[in-house]
Amino acid sequence: TPTQITTNGAVALGVIGKGENPLPGQINGIIIDEDVSSLIFLHASARPAGNQKSYFNIYNTFDSSDLLGWYEIIYEDGFIEMVPIKYGVNILEWNPGGPESLDPRRGDTGSPQSTYSYQADVIDCSQDMEANPIRFHAFEWVNKRFGKKIAAVNLTSSVNYQSLQPVYSRETTEPMTSNAVILIGLSKVQRREPHTRF
Repeated sequence: TPTQITTNGAVALGVIGKGENPLPGQINGIIIDEDVSSLIFLHASARPAGNQKSYFNIYNTFDSSDLLGWYEIIYEDGFIEMVPIKYGVNILEWNPGGPESLDPRRGDTGSPQSTYSYQADVIDCSQDMEANPIRFHAFEWVNKRFGKKIAAVNLTSSVNYQSLQPVYSRETTEPMTSNAVILIGLSKVQRREPHTRF
């Protein structure tokens, strides 16, 4: 059953793949109740995932990076916009370069798809980044329906997502390893009122 948000604090969404996952696969009811310009999600994955080069899947580049889940932006009129959470696009693991990271060579040629989240900004979240590196990623979703109030945000995980494998001769997939999305902050960017001259 979906988990309902009742207090402030971090939430963890279980991404279901190979292996068991005790975390909920859906989290509902992060109240927004405002017409905002954008929302900023401060999030990270618990483990590394995959982001293969797009030429492994030319006809479906969307699935070249692992889909961990999606945010559901729910407007007051019932319209829902889905915002995918994709590894290496708008999220990475909380400790890039850590023992489970795919590639600790941050920024080296040949490995950027495993070390950057191209649509999110890296935020250092530790007082001692040398001894205990903790990095989350600030992803900004821009509202396309100005004037329409957003009621709430839900989180939903992918289930048995078929992760693309780096095989040159043919398209090969297998279920993604179970993971989690950790959301520690959600900021509302309020709309600006236009200046009026008198």
